[in-house]
Amino acid sequence: MNPSMKHPTRASSETTDSPTVPANQLAARLAGLRAAAGLSLDRLAERSGLTKSYLSKLERGLCDPSISSASRLAAAFSMGVAELLGDTVSDNGLRIARAGTGRLISSAADTAIVEFLTGSPERSRTGLSAFALRPPLSSEDEKDPPLATHSGDELLYVLAGQVRLWMADRIEDLAAGDSAWYQAEIPHRLRSLGHEQAQVLIVTCNCLV
Repeated sequence: MNPSMKHPTRASSETTDSPTVPANQLAARLAGLRAAAGLSLDRLAERSGLTKSYLSKLERGLCDPSISSASRLAAAFSMGVAELLGDTVSDNGLRIARAGTGRLISSAADTAIVEFLTGSPERSRTGLSAFALRPPLSSEDEKDPPLATHSGDELLYVLAGQVRLWMADRIEDLAAGDSAWYQAEIPHRLRSLGHEQAQVLIVTCNCLV
């Protein structure tokens, strides 16, 4: 990958039409996490790459954070996205998520559907998060879809259907059984091809060690 490739500005992660987390789900928790870490809004903005005004709106429940923004915040607090949203595990180091019990997130803006699967344990230093994604359908009118960016690595595995992956200026079409690994700091975007939304497994990892 080209090390000279420019990454998007802070605003791109805040305004993208990617799937969002309900505002009331994060607002109450975010202020508590920030206070416990002894961070000012300015300091958290520096750590996460998000603007101070955007973080203030999140804490007041005035906007829904995108998955990209949630990933940045999780990395800033050295935890996985699932833990950021309040998920916990038992002390025996095992967590089971039964079919259909994952946290569902949808976006009215682009019809994407996300189901969070088993999150990483509270004390895990791997920063692993897994979720099932149904990317929105690709549109011929959408010549330049918005790109997302966040910290860590991302593994994509197509379970059913076909998808188109944008990675900066590169485009790849993937079918069921295909997979891709990429650095999530590089601008990326995923769309379903055909007439039905594809099913994709996504695993993200923020290296915390």
